Amino acid sequence: MSNAYHIPLERFRVAVDTRRLEIELFWKRALFFWGFITTALVGYSVARDKAPFVGLVFCALGVVAAEVWMLANRGSKYWQEVWEKRVERMEVPAIGLMFGAKEESTSKGTWLSGRRFSVSRLAIAFSDFVFLAWVFLFVHQALGIEHLTVMEWGLIISTALMGLLLLRLGRSSSGSKSPPSEHPANSPQESDAQAEDEPARRRWNVERMRDTADVRLHEAATLCQTFPSAGDGGSLLNLLAFELLLKAAHTAYVGVPKRSHGYLALMSRLPLTVQERLWSVAVTAPGVPADHGFEDREHLLQSWSRNFVRLRYPFESYTDLDPEAYQARSEAWVAEGAKTEDADFQYYPTELDGLAFALKREIELWLTT
Repeated sequence: MSNAYHIPLERFRVAVDTRRLEIELFWKRALFFWGFITTALVGYSVARDKAPFVGLVFCALGVVAAEVWMLANRGSKYWQEVWEKRVERMEVPAIGLMFGAKEESTSKGTWLSGRRFSVSRLAIAFSDFVFLAWVFLFVHQALGIEHLTVMEWGLIISTALMGLLLLRLGRSSSGSKSPPSEHPANSPQESDAQAEDEPARRRWNVERMRDTADVRLHEAATLCQTFPSAGDGGSLLNLLAFELLLKAAHTAYVGVPKRSHGYLALMSRLPLTVQERLWSVAVTAPGVPADHGFEDREHLLQSWSRNFVRLRYPFESYTDLDPEAYQARSEAWVAEGAKTEDADFQYYPTELDGLAFALKREIELWLTT
């Protein structure tokens, strides 16, 4: 199989590994900041009565460390959600639906049963509480000093400014990476309505493309039977039907594809299990001989893509030839054995019919399940 078929799986693995890394860093950063927070707490406990200014310094350290930890938790949660979105978006072309599937946990009583709490959100809430506690200690220590000196006032103002600067300048630059949601946010009512309509709309689109492909296949058969020497008309109709079926499968398993005739790219985005099932069924489809040409799958798909574009205007391939040169080129091809791989247009009609048959069966399977 071509490496192009493994691209979605490799991209999915990168997304999963990066998401796992973000989760690990979330907790490693917590340990890092707790080292500073614990040091500040111990220093404050020792110095708050013996050396009020030193106690105020430790409070300032605690406030800044707690605020940085609080903001770092939010930043880590943000990028964790970014990669969760990417994993959900890439999993269907790579392995099918797994992470995005909704699973209900088995209840084991009201007290010991699981609940849908977010561990990272609970950690963020706790970091907020720690920050507020340090702010309280800082204010309490400052108010406990009867006559604040210039140095003490400078420390208070510097701590406040640092807190504001962290909020202002601590954000990452926008535009370099995509946010968790790549589309404008809708209201909850609109989002719920779209979520409910999406399966029905997708099914309707798949059925519509399948039915249109059936019409094109019937038209191709009728044209070839009625006018056996009709040229490339029947081949173009068969290609159009094949493209509709391939895009219907893409819509079913991945989503509505972009406007393109790149059959290799469309096929490579399907789940690997679906791809293998399609090729296996195509080999055993009615009318496919034992000496079929399915070994080079990439070449087949690319040939059909080129044909869909070039067969509409075949004369453009020979505009630089005169009649004598065109005739000589045709005779030379026949004299060399009329090999398919040497032809200007390579149709592979049997293989096309076999893969179209497999796509129709796959679409019916998706519609029934």
